[in-house]
Amino acid sequence: MGGEGPGSCTAVLQALDAAVALFFVCPLVVAYWRGCWQLMDQLLFPENLPVSAYSSIFIGIVPHLVFCVFQKSLEKLAGDNVPSAVYLVASRLYTVLFSITCVSHWRGVWLLWDLYTGISWQSGLLSFGLGFSLLIIANSVRNILAPPFVSNADERKGYFTIPTLFNPQVQTRNTTVWLWLTDCTFTVVVVDSLVVFVWRGGWVIVDSFLYPSKPHLSAIGSTIIGASISVIAFMTRPLLNSTLKSLRHLWLKISVELCFYALCFAATVNAWRGVWKSLDQFFLPNDRLMSNLISAVVGQTLLLLFWCSNSNLVRGAMPDKYYDEKQPSGEDLWPTTRGGPESSTNNSRTRKCNGGLVTQKSGQDFNGDGTREAVAYNNDTLDVTDEITNAPPAVQIKDIQPVQNKTSSPVQIEGTPPVHNNEIPPVQNEGTPSVHNNEIPPVQINAIPPGQIKDTPPVHNKDPREVLSLESIPPRETPSE
Repeated sequence: MGGEGPGSCTAVLQALDAAVALFFVCPLVVAYWRGCWQLMDQLLFPENLPVSAYSSIFIGIVPHLVFCVFQKSLEKLAGDNVPSAVYLVASRLYTVLFSITCVSHWRGVWLLWDLYTGISWQSGLLSFGLGFSLLIIANSVRNILAPPFVSNADERKGYFTIPTLFNPQVQTRNTTVWLWLTDCTFTVVVVDSLVVFVWRGGWVIVDSFLYPSKPHLSAIGSTIIGASISVIAFMTRPLLNSTLKSLRHLWLKISVELCFYALCFAATVNAWRGVWKSLDQFFLPNDRLMSNLISAVVGQTLLLLFWCSNSNLVRGAMPDKYYDEKQPSGEDLWPTTRGGPESSTNNSRTRKCNGGLVTQKSGQDFNGDGTREAVAYNNDTLDVTDEITNAPPAVQIKDIQPVQNKTSSPVQIEGTPPVHNNEIPPVQNEGTPSVHNNEIPPVQINAIPPGQIKDTPPVHNKDPREVLSLESIPPRETPSE
């Protein structure tokens, strides 16, 4: 035990965290969603499914949009000057109402797919393929993840924050009203609905092939599959990080991480479906109304008591943030909070898959240590890592000092102003063209009257800092090689 370092403690804490998320938070979230969903099946226009579906979508989208658009006003309820009792009541009421809207939105979209395309595996494949493809285009595949891979703690800071797809860093939000409304609408209506497409497709496919005629075995098998794949995903995350670090092509990193997202999604769907179907089969199967009510109340109550009730919420959307070597191990592979704010510092770098955006650090193109940062302008995809440490600029000129003639003194020629070393004014002599600092033509000594300069060879000044070798200046000696 004495030889164990901080790394082993971190590994133990990560294992405990994964175990809590998998065996405690995830079942409670599923219990709440299952009870709330099926209570709506029983109470919200059960005799008219189309009306029930559209009503459910309306109940889900409108409050979500209101919470998203007016989140700045709601954040005042979490201010330091607000009494703890007021904040506690307001925040928990917000969570309870928001949880109902999330379940309602998902139920409405899901039910419309069932009504118009059926519940066959072909319908599930179409739903999954369409949703997953459009999420790749929208650069938001990570939003398909849910507990046990994503959870939200009920922290006061950022409790009412809802990130949007085009402006996830909500603390730096600065845009016009119409752009803000468009961003909120696209995030809530489009992206969240596409996530439902993917989930519904995966769920229906598993229903079609995993013991469809034996619901008890199907529920147990799905639970085992979900838990097993989840454990594998948690264990292989460090290996995935080292693999991504060795890859230098952006498209390879994106491909590997998309496959990992798909693996986590398969684990999540099976875990949710296993718990959901197990409650249907084994928890008060003869009294469905009471079973659903207890499931929803117990799930939400325990999550509230253990300060993780925000794990129930599917709010906002986050853009895909692919692997960055500067991030801690595994931090980029899935969001630690689903719909909560992510920390941002001046040194963070966010890569958008389709936008090709790599932010600079403090607006500089070069670091102080001589390394160069890769910057992409005008949404051009940059197929390099965020910082190129072994690629200096093409031309490096070091230790160049300006030429200064310390031994010469000013020379004054008859009829001309004084000539200084650093400033050579034009020389006007009879028959001699004007001589300027930046462009000095050859000086014709033969045109100068005799008696003023003797035995002086023609001087061709290629560098304006060179000094004419005159009679009063001793000739410079050429160093031997």
